[in-house]
Amino acid sequence: KPPPLLIYLPGLDGFGISATAQLDDLSSTFELWRMSVDKGNLQLSFSDLVNRVVKFVKDATSSAEFIESPREVIIVGESFGGLLTCAVGMALTKVQSKKFTLKGMTLVNPATSFDETAWEQIVPVLTS
Repeated sequence: KPPPLLIYLPGLDGFGISATAQLDDLSSTFELWRMSVDKGNLQLSFSDLVNRVVKFVKDATSSAEFIESPREVIIVGESFGGLLTCAVGMALTKVQSKKFTLKGMTLVNPATSFDETAWEQIVPVLTS
């Protein structure tokens, strides 16, 4: 049986620098993937980010070796990634697939009030 698929969604830094030390330990138990946001893709909408993570889960679990039992997927989101994790989890529950099952989600300092802040206007200024 393959290890569970763990996807780490970082905060606004786009790389998850604060979690780097923990990710090494987690990679011994899970097949670990860390999302990063390329500077060329800073104009992606929130829905685009959700759709890309959902597509990644579908692609990563589509291998024939997982036909006998669904692949367990765990999503860990930090800060803004926590908000993204909630949306991805909701989207994955709507996907009909025998290839994976969403086993869990972990939110680390989730930015659940992101829409009530000025970050949406500030981030483009800071990254230009």
